[in-house]
Formats: sequence, structure tokens, C-alpha cells
Amino acid sequence: MVKDATVSETGLEEQVCSRCGAKNQKIIEKREETSASESPEEPFDIESWIVYAQNYAVNTAKLNLEPSAIYCWDTPIVAGSHCVYLERDISDRLDQYGKDPSITDVWIWAEPLEDGSYNLFIGYA
Repeated sequence: MVKDATVSETGLEEQVCSRCGAKNQKIIEKREETSASESPEEPFDIESWIVYAQNYAVNTAKLNLEPSAIYCWDTPIVAGSHCVYLERDISDRLDQYGKDPSITDVWIWAEPLEDGSYNLFIGYA
């Protein structure tokens, strides 16, 4: 039964038995442990979300992709690695436009923000 265990800077671990007080020493490897929050983040792939939005617009919301539909848009959708509901936000917006008989065309683009995320715009006409 180990009463106390300490590790020195040199990597030597010393254990003391709680019953007899005997000391045991062994060399252990120091491991650099990184938590998930410390691991380097993959860069956020905005292009895959633009493609998702384009496919959803055409195939589900039954809208046309039109590059000239850039002069009207609602509040941009913030897109980044921290965004949990991005798919829902994009599909909800496109469903809304698809149900509006005055909107037939959309264009989807993104502009980078300083924090590494993006403003995802869905222009409509």
C-alpha cells in the first residue's frame, strides 16, 4: 500500500509504503500530456460550408445559384470551429428564402474575421 509518492525533476519516483515505511524508487518517463483544449486546432474549412450551403440551396430549398444576387442579404451567419449549430443556421435561412415566392436566386460567400472565423453571407434576389 503506497502512503506517499513523489516525482523529482529528474524523473525519479519515490514511493513510501504505508505499512512498513519502506521506500521504493523507480525511474519513470515523463510524458507531456496535452488536453484536447491545448491540442492545435485544425484550420476551419469555410469552403466546405459554402459548398454545403450551395447544395442545400439548389437541392432542398429549390433556389438558383446566381452570382449577381449579392446586393440584398440578412445578417451574416458567423461560421467558425466554435459554431455548434452552423448546419442548422444555414438550412434554416435557406428554407426561409425558399418559402418566399419573391426570392428565386441566392449567392453564398464568406469574408474572414480577425479571430479566424468567417461571416457567411447568403445574398438573395
